[in-house]
Amino acid sequence: MIRHAIMQGVPPVIAIQMATINTAERFGLSNDVGVIAPGRYADMVLLEGSLNEINVETTIAAGTVVAKNNEMVVDLPAFDWPQSAIQSVKLERTVEAKDFEINAPVSDGTVTVRTIGVRENHVDTKEKHVDLNIQKNKLILSDEVCKMSVIERHGKNGNQGIGVLSGVGFKQPVAMAMTVAHDSHNLMVIGNDDELMATVANEVSAMQGGIVVRLMMKKRYSLYQ
Repeated sequence: MIRHAIMQGVPPVIAIQMATINTAERFGLSNDVGVIAPGRYADMVLLEGSLNEINVETTIAAGTVVAKNNEMVVDLPAFDWPQSAIQSVKLERTVEAKDFEINAPVSDGTVTVRTIGVRENHVDTKEKHVDLNIQKNKLILSDEVCKMSVIERHGKNGNQGIGVLSGVGFKQPVAMAMTVAHDSHNLMVIGNDDELMATVANEVSAMQGGIVVRLMMKKRYSLYQ
């Protein structure tokens, strides 16, 4: 993120400050982390080359060198994770393509839809109204928009919300699903093809968390589990 900020024009020292001391102070943790100073945890990285590159040469955690030249140099102790941590995706049933259909108030024609306008490099969104076609009481997506659905994954009630996104820029049938979704980390699915959306949702559920992306039913990318 620091590299990205620098690429966007933020001076390197300011970008580092934003990711270290500013963040630590915001969350009330600056007495422990965020700066290299007496009494703080010795968590730090050593850089090589230009500050503009942010090329990490050595990583130090709690005063111990744990990685050097992109390789771990210590053995991590084994830990038996409890089932509550590794079996946390508890969907009530298998997700189906029909779960992502959006019913319309008319059988055919055009409706104006309020969408969530995604803004690149922003955490906030913008309301945008888009005219979309209706066929047999179902909302038909244009190239300008895609769908977003959030499915409760903790086994509490199985609720599902669905809406329309604009500004994502998908140019072909694609869907992605993830359980990395602040603050409740429910199952979030984004896509422009209902079948693909169901597929990635079920794959993330089977993986018990992570991110899955599918393009045109041909390629599958499991980013991490």
